[in-house]
Amino acid sequence: EKVLYHLVSGQTHTWSEVEFRVKDALKAAKKETIKHIREKLGFLIDTPTSGGGNTDTGGIAERFFSRESREDICHLIHKESDRVAFFKLLELYNMVLSVCQNVDASKVAIPNEVRLLCQELMIFEKTNFPWVMLSPSVQSMCGHNPELFQITQGTPIGIYSEQGSEAWNKH
Repeated sequence: EKVLYHLVSGQTHTWSEVEFRVKDALKAAKKETIKHIREKLGFLIDTPTSGGGNTDTGGIAERFFSRESREDICHLIHKESDRVAFFKLLELYNMVLSVCQNVDASKVAIPNEVRLLCQELMIFEKTNFPWVMLSPSVQSMCGHNPELFQITQGTPIGIYSEQGSEAWNKH
């Protein structure tokens, strides 16, 4: 979401939110983005709930990264090259998260392919959005989940831990 807010606001020269100009632009972009997604796609992102959390649940993340939502979400981004790159980034996140949250034992992953996919995601993000700081959750997911697939010989890691299924919640 934060990457999207930066792209919508045009504040792609910094990841920091210290400057008032950047902070105000991101706040406006966040408001516009939340409204657009609620109206176009019918779900609410990044909004506090009465229970003290927010609307960014696993189910919402799954919808956010889904193929069906990508085009409408990317429509918010004015710069064509950023729109194309963000579309691909959402696609990569969707693939990595889908593999990592899988709990169907009949769907065995190839550990080396998972490692390559995770590497592709991190390299793509840093290449296309060099101003973005990878979150510890993304680094952990991409850096360590391939190791878990290696240990389980490709058996879905979601079977052994909630970590895989909970991966959506961080995003």
